[in-house]
Amino acid sequence: YFADLFGGSMQGLPTRLALGLPKDLQFYTFPPSVEADKRAYIESIYAKINEVSEGFERQKKTSIVQEARTAFKHNADVYTERALLLPAAGVGAVRCGVGLVYG
Repeated sequence: YFADLFGGSMQGLPTRLALGLPKDLQFYTFPPSVEADKRAYIESIYAKINEVSEGFERQKKTSIVQEARTAFKHNADVYTERALLLPAAGVGAVRCGVGLVYG
């Protein structure tokens, strides 16, 4: 979610064009209150996470960190499956270019 807030919204148009979709992706569309000041919104989420986690015991914090590392590893693994990703990326790039020129 943070990645989408930080830069994912810039991915909406290229993703739509690459996939040949007729309209913007709702996944990359945020409420006006968030769009008005994303930095403040993100900082408020960080503050809330820190506030909630203050009461956690060390073991729980360690478990959460390990789970996050596992999630990031799985995410990285998806992008290292080159056999299928590379041709699909090429097709997506062509569609994106065509969409930008003719879209």
